[in-house]
Amino acid sequence: MNETRTLIVGQGLAGSLLAWELLRRGQRVVILDDDHARASSTAAAGLINPVTGMRLVRHPLAETFLTAAEGCYRALERDLHIPLLHWVPLWRCSRSETDPARHRTRRRDPAYKDFLGPWRAAAPHPAIVAGQGGFMQRHTGYLAPRRLLAALKDRFRQQGLLRIARVEAGTLQYSRRRVLLAGCRADRVVFCEGASGAGNPWFRWLPFQPVKGEILTLRADASLPNVIVNAGQWVLPLGNGRFKLGATYDRTHLDCIPTAAGRDQLLAALTHLIRLESPPRLLAHRAGIRPSTLDKAPFIGPHPVHPALLIFNGFGSRGSMSIPWYAARFADYLCGHGPVPAEADILRFRDRLK
Repeated sequence: MNETRTLIVGQGLAGSLLAWELLRRGQRVVILDDDHARASSTAAAGLINPVTGMRLVRHPLAETFLTAAEGCYRALERDLHIPLLHWVPLWRCSRSETDPARHRTRRRDPAYKDFLGPWRAAAPHPAIVAGQGGFMQRHTGYLAPRRLLAALKDRFRQQGLLRIARVEAGTLQYSRRRVLLAGCRADRVVFCEGASGAGNPWFRWLPFQPVKGEILTLRADASLPNVIVNAGQWVLPLGNGRFKLGATYDRTHLDCIPTAAGRDQLLAALTHLIRLESPPRLLAHRAGIRPSTLDKAPFIGPHPVHPALLIFNGFGSRGSMSIPWYAARFADYLCGHGPVPAEADILRFRDRLK
């Protein structure tokens, strides 16, 4: 059996970036993955947006996340020789009569001024449905998560670090701070399972709130605006007439199966975002489950009773923006060089542990 320092379960974005950070620090790592059978990362659009929601809420660590994401993804681009990160401005369409007033309030706040442009009555491109106006958001863009995960999968395989296996956390054997799982022995195991982590028997007490999302990839016979268009649902241009359209939110049907209802909902929303002379062609339709949490903060840290069992999960729809920073901080912690970030530490829910 293989001897290793850290066993990582899950090669989604969280597990992959954590493994990459640990390897950069000279740590020994083995990754177990079920070949992305349920990974939301492979279905996600990779959107990066530090100010979200009807209330235009800026994450308090927005600048920190963006700086870390830029550094991490550019380093991976150089290492893997592929383009990954694209900064693209976002046009936020007005969705209600209160939007202009809310925008004015946010723009007066120094913490928001660098992220939100002035209100405009006209949209920045004739193909965008103007509605009642809107504004540009800065420091937005997208990651190419499928391309990144495929490249890292190949890299990890070449290095002999990746094992494809369906892992049942309940079969884990644990004694004297050593773990044995799927034939791998380690000093510790970090579960990066995405939404399926809600069923992990060691961390079932954590309040996950998984949400299914569906996304379409389409091609239009028209010139599309080189901005992300957001009005609840969004259009993300990819070049050469291709674009992604997303996303749905379904808290009831928690599976990775694309549905006709989801497709129809998104195509109906498209008419309120951009104008097309002819219907676009459907290129792909994917569904995934976002590993969201009760308080919208991730779940990071060791089990309160079994410290060799750890979790790195719960990044929800902000994963592409926030995981690089959290992966670096958690790698520091695992190397003995810093704490788990307080807002993400699972000890905040220790009272729920039975």
